[in-house]
Amino acid sequence: YGRLFLFGATSGGALGLVLSVLSAAIPVLDDIGLQLDWEQYFTWIWSQANLVYLVVPALLALWLLTALGMVVKYGGFTLTRSGDRLQMVYGLLQRRQISIPVKRIQAVRLVEGVLRQPLGYASIYVESAGYRQKDREKTLLWPMARQGELASLLEEFLPEFAGEKEIALQPLPAKARRRYILRGFIPALVLTLPALVWLPRWEPALILPLLGGLWGLWVYRSAGWGLQDNLLAVRSRSLARTTFIVSNRKVQSFSVRSSPWQRRAGLLSFNLDLASQASFGLAGIYNEDAETLTNWFISRQQQPIASSTPSKSCPSGM
Repeated sequence: YGRLFLFGATSGGALGLVLSVLSAAIPVLDDIGLQLDWEQYFTWIWSQANLVYLVVPALLALWLLTALGMVVKYGGFTLTRSGDRLQMVYGLLQRRQISIPVKRIQAVRLVEGVLRQPLGYASIYVESAGYRQKDREKTLLWPMARQGELASLLEEFLPEFAGEKEIALQPLPAKARRRYILRGFIPALVLTLPALVWLPRWEPALILPLLGGLWGLWVYRSAGWGLQDNLLAVRSRSLARTTFIVSNRKVQSFSVRSSPWQRRAGLLSFNLDLASQASFGLAGIYNEDAETLTNWFISRQQQPIASSTPSKSCPSGM
């Protein structure tokens, strides 16, 4: 259960709960007479030692309860493959069972959260045709797996999405770096203008464009793609780093496009649509790479249909 606890402690829900409490405290401080001056906030909070001793343990307790909630929800997690069906059973207080036909699985998503990636962990999801977007949490295939375990788990339970070896990803061209940085810098710069009026001091507002540019660089360095036979892997990030693995037989449509700036740089963007209504792609690949991906998509008609896989079962060990 250690991994499940880590899964809960590093989830967006746990962090979001703590941040929500902190954000709710700001209007309260305004009500008691403190204006929006961060130096004044910290001075006041530091002077209220007893309040700090109460609030910090309370926030830690909320985080702990959220993590324990994940342990209760996913405790006893077991994944089984029987023929052409995957079955997940989990839950300590209420046992839940989910069964997914393998033929309806359109893609695999490997998600590395901001807190999980440095620890070397990722969660495995599946995109299934017929499952609504709001039911996506039901497609969790494996809560927490080490990076080194991902390939073996896919080989064991979803060999249709596992290559003979790990798919090597190639980074985006250096020409695309500037565009990614500007994609983060410009919106942050726009937000800075009203912040200069709203904040009593202008110095903190200048941090926003810097953070936006660094975020764009982070997104650029995280992105990549790779091909292996009929499989395509596409990696991107907003905050969590996400890697999609899809077979060309599962792609409903493939498109490429370019903006005037991209055409001058000899770059293109591509996008794939699946039957599950999922869509993903990358911006800033070379024209010849787009041609390679187009040929990969066209070749799906020549791919033989994979045979069934015998029954397998594995508890999570978490």
